[in-house]
Amino acid sequence: MMELKLSREPLQNNPNCAYCGKVFNKQGVNLQLKVNRKTINFPICQSCFDLVPLFEATVNLDNGYARINR
Repeated sequence: MMELKLSREPLQNNPNCAYCGKVFNKQGVNLQLKVNRKTINFPICQSCFDLVPLFEATVNLDNGYARINR
């Protein structure tokens, strides 16, 4: 089973933007993916969310790793 959450609130402690690395702010968006008891967060800051039209990510479910493709 897979669960997706989309939130304006950070879903982890002190997250950085998965795209640019800046500190996540309240205007950003956070996508959280849960699969087989593994949690992968994609916090996106407001600047990146406003400027980037499409985000694509590579997810490795074996080790819970995710990377946003540039």
